[in-house]
Amino acid sequence: MSAQFKLKVSNDMFGGKVCELSLLSGKIDEPATQTAFQTFLGQHLDEWRTEGSRGIWIKVSAKLAAVLPSMIEAGFRFHHAQAGYVMMIQWLPTISSDPDVLPEYCTQTLGVGGLCMRMSPPGTF
Repeated sequence: MSAQFKLKVSNDMFGGKVCELSLLSGKIDEPATQTAFQTFLGQHLDEWRTEGSRGIWIKVSAKLAAVLPSMIEAGFRFHHAQAGYVMMIQWLPTISSDPDVLPEYCTQTLGVGGLCMRMSPPGTF
């Protein structure tokens, strides 16, 4: 029996999809897993293109990292990684009037602070 996958999908406010990949059954190290995943992903990509979806975000847990080569082959690219997962993204529109607007991952944090003091003699304001 080949592996079976599930995507928990939600719509984002920009016409795209945010997904979380999970394994329903089977083993990730089986040879048939890559073929099963490629078919699974291809069906979703076809559906999303037909719907007119734009940016696709798929969160892949570390235990499912074996599917990443298939995702790259399907046109996904790395967005960011955190402890335990990798976020893969793909921009679906192919027409030049709709360029890829998926944001890059933030790599810096900016902090600002301030302090105002009024030095007055005691008893005056």
